[in-house]
Amino acid sequence: MPRERRNWPTQFAQLVMDRPTFAEIARVAGVDPSFVSKVASGARKPSRRVRLAAEEVLGLPASAIFPETEGGAG
Repeated sequence: MPRERRNWPTQFAQLVMDRPTFAEIARVAGVDPSFVSKVASGARKPSRRVRLAAEEVLGLPASAIFPETEGGAG
């Protein structure tokens, strides 16, 4: 049975709404909070720094947060 793929921007947005803010992920990644917001809306793909920061802040592997971007943005 094929694995169900979730829409990563929506999944990411839901995770950060219930937990740490865009600002916290941005601070850890060293990027502007507006970039993290654009990632959450699907307007931008997460950079490697944002993926790593999201892992640290949310306590989840990037593959669980951004499953469709593995090996993508750098």
